[in-house]
Amino acid sequence: MKARILLASALLIVSAALWWQGRPHETQVSQPASAAPSAKPAVLPVTALNLPPMPQDSPPAITEFRAWSGQFLRAAPAARPAMIEVGQAYAKEHTKQIAKMIKTDPQAAIAHAVPMVVRQNLPGEIVSLLEER
Repeated sequence: MKARILLASALLIVSAALWWQGRPHETQVSQPASAAPSAKPAVLPVTALNLPPMPQDSPPAITEFRAWSGQFLRAAPAARPAMIEVGQAYAKEHTKQIAKMIKTDPQAAIAHAVPMVVRQNLPGEIVSLLEER
């Protein structure tokens, strides 16, 4: 029970930190409706996701999931279903590693949590296996 509370607390802190970093820091001028793009892509390219840098001392379970998620997000939509099973295995290991980190180094757990911008572009079968936010 304590582990779940710690996990939930750590993920809440991560969410707040990611939200804070993602806030616009300058006044933005709105564009007229005619200047706005007519259609938004369903999934942004990985380069457009503005991912936070991953810590250098990341455990293998974290780096493997991060590498898989990048490959998944760059893959053609038709190729993605074949990648789900492998991604589920990586997601499970990632979550186990985060749970260990919460007990031993909560700051590292926060730093290694899957960024919201990545989570939003992953399928539900993967997100359901990741740490809770």
